[in-house]
Amino acid sequence: MRCVRRRGRFCAAERAVEREHRRLWSQLFWPVDVSWLRLYSTVSSCQDARYVPEDIYYAIVERRLNDANYADYAGDKNYYERFLDPALFPRVLLRKMSGVFLDGDYGYLSWTAAQTHFDALREPVIVKPATGSFGGRDVLLLAFEPGGAKPEPAERLDLAEIDRRYRDNYIIQQAIRQHAVLAAFHPASVNTLRLCTYRSVRDDRVHVLRCVLRTGRGGRVVDNQAAGGLSCLVDLNTGELNAYAVNKEAEKFAAHPDTGVLFAGTIVPEIETAVRCVRDIAGQIVSQRLLSFDVAVTAEGQIKLIEINTLGMELNFLQYAGGPLLGEFTAEVIEYCRAHPDRDNLRLLRL
Repeated sequence: MRCVRRRGRFCAAERAVEREHRRLWSQLFWPVDVSWLRLYSTVSSCQDARYVPEDIYYAIVERRLNDANYADYAGDKNYYERFLDPALFPRVLLRKMSGVFLDGDYGYLSWTAAQTHFDALREPVIVKPATGSFGGRDVLLLAFEPGGAKPEPAERLDLAEIDRRYRDNYIIQQAIRQHAVLAAFHPASVNTLRLCTYRSVRDDRVHVLRCVLRTGRGGRVVDNQAAGGLSCLVDLNTGELNAYAVNKEAEKFAAHPDTGVLFAGTIVPEIETAVRCVRDIAGQIVSQRLLSFDVAVTAEGQIKLIEINTLGMELNFLQYAGGPLLGEFTAEVIEYCRAHPDRDNLRLLRL
């Protein structure tokens, strides 16, 4: 975790704002670095003391709102269809859980049966780890038939090679054909909506805090900022995109640098359906109060959940536009974290 300290990327906020920022977040027994406030204020042109400093977010806020004992389970792609509606997810063709091969419906497969199952695939598929695919790491597109433009050089791998790469926990799922409005920005990647939800510590009502559109770059399959992608704020009420997108280094883009498609004026399809979907699911995952969902919109206008993030959810692009992530809930979250300190965790973090 690092704080961005590049000259020109941010400047000091108003003294009163910085003073209030320190007062707010110092309540959590952690030194407050105002560099994060200055960065977010500069990029968003909105000065607000409630911006969550990134170090406090990861070290305290996430850890107190989410139960780490269940976080891996809630975020394991191999378990999604066990406790949620399978129709919400891309179709899984083959999976491996804890070293055991299973079909998409969790039926046990021997190595020979899994090999036969894999060899019968003819449609493009995505292979990825069931857990820990942060920043789009190790996400692989496989195309089995020649012809057509491919986002990456098509690889023909046998199951043994995939098994060596991904070991004991991974999934092979049907590749998504995305909606034309979203594909226009960068056709090579599935450009997803990142929606962040918060279940209130006061009344357990679920609130959708933020939505951004993430788009890939440079022909890469993934759209994550860590892989060079861009993020653009989406209006939760209208679905309209912000006037600019931002990359990991806080650079602004009025149009996608690869395709030239303008962000301003674009209406994201099915935003109401996406908001309703994640709000419902967030209410079912009792152990986690703060969640981030990666949602795709298919060519037919269906919502598909790509990933549910529980810990280590990237924060900065959610605050580059739209103001502080927690907004009106900032005070109650600080009060809750202050009343429920994880002192052992704080001692370890300070070593």
